[in-house]
Amino acid sequence: MANGSRVLVTGAPIPVEHVPVGNGEMPAVVVDISAARAIGGRPVLDLETGLATVWPDFDPNHPGARAAETRA
Repeated sequence: MANGSRVLVTGAPIPVEHVPVGNGEMPAVVVDISAARAIGGRPVLDLETGLATVWPDFDPNHPGARAAETRA
């Protein structure tokens, strides 16, 4: 995700650390909606708006936030 989007949604830069891929882990995750677009699917939200809707769940200071470690 572009740093600009991270700052716009969170209000602060989020550091990124690139580390070697561990055994059995996927080396990359590529998200591509071209198959959905091919059958008429269209995003309802842009990336920044979508992130803004879920970011409060990751903010421990936000009322009602769920701790990331409780997610399944």
